[in-house]
Amino acid sequence: MGNLLIGGKSFPFDDRALAHMRVAFALQLRENHGFFFSWHRPLKEGSGHLSLWVSPEATIVFEFLGNREPRINKEWVHAIITSTGGGSGLKLVPEPGVPVSASTETALP
Repeated sequence: MGNLLIGGKSFPFDDRALAHMRVAFALQLRENHGFFFSWHRPLKEGSGHLSLWVSPEATIVFEFLGNREPRINKEWVHAIITSTGGGSGLKLVPEPGVPVSASTETALP
């Protein structure tokens, strides 16, 4: 379990999800575009969802607590980036090809 640090706040995420978020953020920010990033909170944290505004000027830290770099699933990065339909920004979606019970969605903050 790692952390996304942005705007003076820390948000816990599974290292695997965090690695994919880092790639998706980099692809969006290299175009010098700001965007919203949204995810659902698990039931144990009261459910609901959060959205962050991510701008090219923001200092973003991806803190990984595991000792290995997760292998990147290009399909998952693509799914995160294409989740922008409707102008609502990037969304952390379940990893394609992984059963919902085993997906990182169950580990999302």
